Amino acid sequence: MLFNHNKLKAVIEWGFIISGLVFLFLSDRYSGGDSALRIDAVRSFINEGRILNIKYSLLMPIFSIPVYFIGSLFGKEELFLNQFNYIILVITLILSYRLLKEFFQVETLRIFIILVIYASMFTHHIEFFYGELFSACLLFLGVILILKEKNTYGCILLALAAGNQPGIFLGMFLFCVFIGLSKKKFNSFLAPFLALLLILAENYLKYGNIFITGYENDHGFKTIMPYSSLPGFSYPFFFGLISILFSFGKGLLWFTTGIFIPWSWYSDGLNVKSHLFLKSLLIIVVGIILFYSKWWSWYGGYFWGPRYFLFASFPASLILASAASGNKSSILKPLVIICVLILSFWVGLNGVIIGQRNLEFVTKNNYALEFLIWYVPEFSVLWKPFIDGLTLDVIDKIQLIFSLSVLLWCIKRFISNLFGFLLPTSISKSKTNPEL
Repeated sequence: MLFNHNKLKAVIEWGFIISGLVFLFLSDRYSGGDSALRIDAVRSFINEGRILNIKYSLLMPIFSIPVYFIGSLFGKEELFLNQFNYIILVITLILSYRLLKEFFQVETLRIFIILVIYASMFTHHIEFFYGELFSACLLFLGVILILKEKNTYGCILLALAAGNQPGIFLGMFLFCVFIGLSKKKFNSFLAPFLALLLILAENYLKYGNIFITGYENDHGFKTIMPYSSLPGFSYPFFFGLISILFSFGKGLLWFTTGIFIPWSWYSDGLNVKSHLFLKSLLIIVVGIILFYSKWWSWYGGYFWGPRYFLFASFPASLILASAASGNKSSILKPLVIICVLILSFWVGLNGVIIGQRNLEFVTKNNYALEFLIWYVPEFSVLWKPFIDGLTLDVIDKIQLIFSLSVLLWCIKRFISNLFGFLLPTSISKSKTNPEL
């Protein structure tokens, strides 16, 4: 009977996963902004054999070339390129499920994948041909491979991730230091060395000088904000740090709430490898936060949510999935975890069906009012829809209903585990047996 019950849960959850991937595949795609620059870089390289000197890394456009060629067979190159990040995310989820089975129970991994698909910032990022998703996925897989002693492959992925998004270099480097000290092996330091080579080589190819990055004197418009229009690492570290963590429209507290869950709430049921893995992910997030806290555009420009911190969605989702089967000794933890679960689903749903709707006013007058969507709750992308009201088309309504169904299923699963301490011991044990 237990086998049949677990098998039924698995079937339902894989159904949710497949359906969620279909919804993401059918969601909108946007070719403007930075996407257009990267698409132009691919076309320039393929059609003219010319390297386009954009300030963004060319690594992601280079890796998307096979997708471009497949699209050219149908005369739909841009359409296929706009699915590149979706393809990368699907591949990452498949590989991580297979590779993490010795770290976590498969039940936890299924919930993790559900949360990434329905309840994370990935729902919005797959709509663009931007570079953050590519780096986040490579970084995540690279960490897994390093911990599984596949150092060569892991270092290559880590280097590609940091080469594509240099802002994550510090986080990756701190991870290498942590793993080196933990395992007394320092072969993972190949990763930062390769990443630096990639960054310097790309600078030379584009500008003829390894020290020119394309970001020299890069800055925003002058607005009422006291540190606006200053270039580079000009933002006060303290203000950048608390803004990245707590601001209503960009803060990780709201968009990746899972990383703020106390360690003791989810670490009890984990093995040594999973402990090391989650610590590694959190160390990387800390490094990324430290790097961007002084960057003038810590908020990621006019974009939904904390753009540069997409990687944090991986540990946030995995921690939340793990928290459902940890210590069951108090009533506070279950209530908080359920609230975090609901907020996370709202982040995912908001990202895929609402985005930055009704916020176009901030682009006028040289983004003079953009700070409102960073700091003021009423203008946050997460809360403004409750003021303006939700105007949804048929597809949006279907997705809303389906997401709510998945949320209710997850709440049921979480309650079954988290409130186990209220059940008789025999029943509680039967509900927490490992899956067959």
